[in-house]
Amino acid sequence: MKDCTQIIDVRNRWGNPIPWYDDGYGPLWAYRNSLSVVGVVRAQTWHDAYEIVLDEILTPIDDNEVPEAYGFYGPDARRQMEEAEPEDMELQEGYQYQPNSTGTGIVSTDINGDSLDELTSGFWKWLELDIKIAHNHQEIVYCRVCRRPIPTSLLVHYRGRACCRKCFVGRRHVRV
Repeated sequence: MKDCTQIIDVRNRWGNPIPWYDDGYGPLWAYRNSLSVVGVVRAQTWHDAYEIVLDEILTPIDDNEVPEAYGFYGPDARRQMEEAEPEDMELQEGYQYQPNSTGTGIVSTDINGDSLDELTSGFWKWLELDIKIAHNHQEIVYCRVCRRPIPTSLLVHYRGRACCRKCFVGRRHVRV
């Protein structure tokens, strides 16, 4: 993506919104857990994108989940946590601290695996994401078939999906 573009909306293949964050410049990154895409981030480096995921995409755990995050279970978990020495307390697998704390400052991650990968054109197509961007304040959508950027004025809707006129006329729309 060019620096003069910005993200407007991100949706999965079923049309459900996906949380996103636009840091202003850099490539797009997809954060996935073991089930699906959790969020899309635009950042300059992988490290910047991962910090944004922890701060902006993932939500902090509730106060009542904090003892479980440190490995204390049962009806007196809060008391056990308060009596424990601070140097003995470690976050359990599946929990991480947020770089810029909000709320409890701890987020829950998928213990079955998560990944943050750069969105290349092939990977974007494989994930079947619909990402709307604006270029110099003109809204642009990517064709669901060929993934070329097209202004909304040249957009054709076929079976509820957006595609460009070339793919629609060229009968390539059957895969949409």
